[in-house]
Amino acid sequence: MKADGLTPLQILQQPQRLMVPLFQRPYVWARDTQWEPLWEDIVRMADGVAGNLMAPPKPHFLGAIVLQQRNVPIQALPQRWVIDGQQRLTTLQIVIDAVQARLEIEGFTSQAGRLRNLIENEPQYRQGDDDIFKLWPTNRDRDAYREVMVATPPIDYDSLQHRGERIVEAHQFFSDSALEYLRAPGDLDVSRRADALEIALKQLLKLVVIDLDVDEDAQEIFETLNSRGVKLSSADLIKNLIFQRLEDEGENTENAYERYWSRFETAFWEVVIVAGRLKQPRTAVFLNQFLIARTGDVVTAEQVFYKFKEYLESSGLTTMQLLRQVHEVAEIYETHVKNALSSSNELGPIDLFLYRTQVMDAELVKSLLIYLLDPAMEPISEDEIVLSLAYVESWLVRRSLMRSTTKAVNRFMAQLIATLLASDRSKASETIARHLASQGGESGYWPDNAQVAEQLISLRLYQLLPRPRVRMILEALEDDARGYRYGASPKAEQRCPRDSLTIEHVMPQRWKGVWPLPADETEDERNRALHKLGNLTLLTGKLNAGVSNGKWLGQEGKREGLNAHSALLLNSEIVMGSPEDWNLESILDRTRELTRRILEIWPVPDGHRAISGTPAPAPGVRVSVSNLISAGLLESGDVLIPTWSSLEHRSAVVRPNGWLELDTGEVQKSLSGAGKVLTRTTSLPGWSFWRHSATGRILSDLRSEYRARFDILIESDDETDLDDGDSPAGL
Repeated sequence: MKADGLTPLQILQQPQRLMVPLFQRPYVWARDTQWEPLWEDIVRMADGVAGNLMAPPKPHFLGAIVLQQRNVPIQALPQRWVIDGQQRLTTLQIVIDAVQARLEIEGFTSQAGRLRNLIENEPQYRQGDDDIFKLWPTNRDRDAYREVMVATPPIDYDSLQHRGERIVEAHQFFSDSALEYLRAPGDLDVSRRADALEIALKQLLKLVVIDLDVDEDAQEIFETLNSRGVKLSSADLIKNLIFQRLEDEGENTENAYERYWSRFETAFWEVVIVAGRLKQPRTAVFLNQFLIARTGDVVTAEQVFYKFKEYLESSGLTTMQLLRQVHEVAEIYETHVKNALSSSNELGPIDLFLYRTQVMDAELVKSLLIYLLDPAMEPISEDEIVLSLAYVESWLVRRSLMRSTTKAVNRFMAQLIATLLASDRSKASETIARHLASQGGESGYWPDNAQVAEQLISLRLYQLLPRPRVRMILEALEDDARGYRYGASPKAEQRCPRDSLTIEHVMPQRWKGVWPLPADETEDERNRALHKLGNLTLLTGKLNAGVSNGKWLGQEGKREGLNAHSALLLNSEIVMGSPEDWNLESILDRTRELTRRILEIWPVPDGHRAISGTPAPAPGVRVSVSNLISAGLLESGDVLIPTWSSLEHRSAVVRPNGWLELDTGEVQKSLSGAGKVLTRTTSLPGWSFWRHSATGRILSDLRSEYRARFDILIESDDETDLDDGDSPAGL
């Protein structure tokens, strides 16, 4: 290995092929963040040399690139892999080509020709058409690169086939920028500016070139430069690992890329999705799920690359075999996820499972689906797969209705798969049911029928669950009315439309003045009942405002509106079942009936009784920091910072018991107590003084979320922010 600081002239003047390997990312540099700053540096260098040819400015450092020698036949062009720095090297070639084309148009053929020698190999060195290029990008970018780099000036960019590609856009940007510089007003004539641009590009830019011998470990250097600096996603690093090894093993990497990896560079796989608290490309999330499915280990986002490397080395598979298996699983995965994301496709059981779990933000359950459908493993019967998914979906939905914590779901799912890997694969559903039923504690228990029924009788579903989740539950109830249930034959031609219907209150939220209050009801009772399950339904289109908020009976009433505007069976049941009145008793009766159906749609094994489950706190309880920790809204070790801008540099760490340890080392039992120490005041609203350093959420918002989750009434002495736990009851 050797490292030198070299100019583009020193790097590129000799005939050669600098090959960007398949495992590298496509070209991603952009105008605002890279092209414009680079051009400003080039112009600054050019202005400096144009102003005084005898004392040019010092070269501008562009960064480092890592190259590795390749063994080639004696008569062939020398070749080197671009192990790192391909983004800046590709940009450098684009800007040199764009400038030389612009110089040629303006009549400066000598300067243009000298720059052309930095991007093209002379004809006598070429053995194929593409040998003209000194740099050859990765597969994804080659067509666009070839088209724009060989286009005859002046280039009509709008007519190019790849005009929307980043490489073509970069070329046009640098071409336009060069023209603007050459024709800029001032004392310098155009020829002086042309000379200055040539010199700046050839001799006043500098890169550190790390040159590796053929037998040096490029993978180790690549990981050091990228993984530890978190510059690349886990998918990028895994791609590098796979194709570096395939190259070393003598495999046809071009063919392997086209057959087994190119799908991961399509729009479906490159989209960024939310998994847990992180946003990542779908490919990275999928590879995480694949590893969990294969190993049963907890794999965090930061560990994916290293776990994949470890699995490759311990699995007994060759690199090509593992790549094929990843590809086979990805094909199945993509088919089902795309179906689930569609609002119009008729869904099978697997697709419906994915749709519903997606609504519940349960991305990690896809690792279970991969386990069940993995073609490299012993096949599982379709009935067994469907029943397995039905149990997991029941576990998720019931816990959602109970508003149980989602904390540690990744660990829970890994444990479930580890149990499956150690059990009879053909009896997966039995293993899953037994595992789920055996779980205790808030983070794992499977709510039983009695718990869910008791919860739904009083739960203000519309207020306390995310709206998409409420709609999904109502969709499932409509499906059930149409006969879509596990093991049954549908009575209707299709399922309920998904992700498109409107949630409607039968008794309207704005009931005052149009829906008289009986003497035996209070406003508070009615307002609570409004948001319960029994008062909610779906509509294919919103009723007009007058009908939606109108009285129950009459030509313009709510009952007639539901009858006239909806073909859903849920609404037919309401109309047929309540001809004369819709009141609190109607809501309660329908809540009981829909609850009965929910328990059948998402069943538990016969006789199942939940081992535990934290009951909701009693109404009026004073909320403490320790309550937030128990609910998973805060964690021990979380850092809090003041909301006061003058004190943003101060902090406190949450202790396991809910106390706060200030950055001075002093420990306080309450939010207000800790705040008083920092502000040196005698009275302080502690809940609004502190916010979470990572999420930015103010603690009073987390307290409100806790109250909503457990349906806690705000007592008069709990309205204040001044005391959050100085008394023993708050600890």
